[in-house]
Amino acid sequence: MKEHRVPTISFTHQTVSTHDFAKELAAKDICIWSGHNYALELVMQLGLDEQRGVVHIGIAHYNTSEEEIDLALDAINSLLQRSSAACAPRSFPPSRDAGRVGSPPRR
Repeated sequence: MKEHRVPTISFTHQTVSTHDFAKELAAKDICIWSGHNYALELVMQLGLDEQRGVVHIGIAHYNTSEEEIDLALDAINSLLQRSSAACAPRSFPPSRDAGRVGSPPRR
């Protein structure tokens, strides 16, 4: 008997927390997971926050239509668009910490 596998992906985002993804999609009746998903050692090795971990989304045999997948992708895209609008780029004057990513100016 041939086994059928289903695809799953895990991801993080620079400005949207994994828990915010999970809450947003849950409000639309889309089930995803956030956290370390029983792969704590991997999350730690990747240098990710142990509590936030990753967003984990899977397409399983009970997802019966492309429409369900499109709904999940649309919900993710909507959250990312709202997040990018709320996080307009800021420019800081050069400082001695300018080489550090995301470092605010020292005052």
